[in-house]
Amino acid sequence: MDCLSRRGHSNVTKTMAQLPKAMLENIDNDTDVREYHEPIDLSMAENWLIREEVLGIGKLAIEKHFDGHHLSMPTDFWGNPRLLKLLANLFNNYFAPKIPVQQAHIAVSSGAATCLDTLLWNICNEGDGVLIPGPYWNGYDVHCRNRSATSPILVSFPRLQDAFSMALVTALEKTFASSSCTIKALILTNPHNPLGQCYPKPVLEECLRFCQRRNIHLISDEVFALSTFNPSQVDLPETRHFVSMLAVDPTALDCDPGRVHVVWSMSKDFAAGGIKLVRAAASITKTDIYNS
Repeated sequence: MDCLSRRGHSNVTKTMAQLPKAMLENIDNDTDVREYHEPIDLSMAENWLIREEVLGIGKLAIEKHFDGHHLSMPTDFWGNPRLLKLLANLFNNYFAPKIPVQQAHIAVSSGAATCLDTLLWNICNEGDGVLIPGPYWNGYDVHCRNRSATSPILVSFPRLQDAFSMALVTALEKTFASSSCTIKALILTNPHNPLGQCYPKPVLEECLRFCQRRNIHLISDEVFALSTFNPSQVDLPETRHFVSMLAVDPTALDCDPGRVHVVWSMSKDFAAGGIKLVRAAASITKTDIYNS
């Protein structure tokens, strides 16, 4: 790797060491098709139930609406204006935002992982810590460490069910106080991955107040937002309706809306993990960014 810079060499070495062996073994495989009859891989979190429906909608949309202007250079730094408008409509219709989502609140990136990486790179310094209630998706370890060089800090609980109660805030305070590094952010996965539960709104509000007290950012990873069961139709204890962080009004809680970031992707809700399209919505405007 003599052709790489020091940081490039470090990045490649760390990344390759964390990739699953099976992924590296398939690098020369020219087939990229998995059939329905193959064993279900629960580690992939792919939604095959609506794949045929989504495929049909996609083909029809391309046939009827794909035009030359779709191949042109983007006209807006933050994303295609029509796409931003459609995304704003989606969030306003399905995420019940307390503050209506505007196009100016949205930035588009090439996947949820890229969005998270970009957020951490810009709000954290090298060596800063990021609180993540456990158990958490192991991908956070990679996305925190590889480029932004931040440290994922596990927030643990005496009992697993405490993760969705007010005991979460107590655990956050305890972990924050005992951390040996500077904490810059809290990541919540809502609906939770891997537990699949949703956070009650009062708990989300207290998490926001915690972040305000500690002067840190709150990142709400909501990639499973529209993939939840209706509690009235599921015979499972502790099943709750999904409440987005967008449904919490930070100004009513005397919290800074510029420190709240919501990440959402098509990958789970629209069975399109191979299409890297995501949005990060925060209650900030482009003017706020320019003036900061």
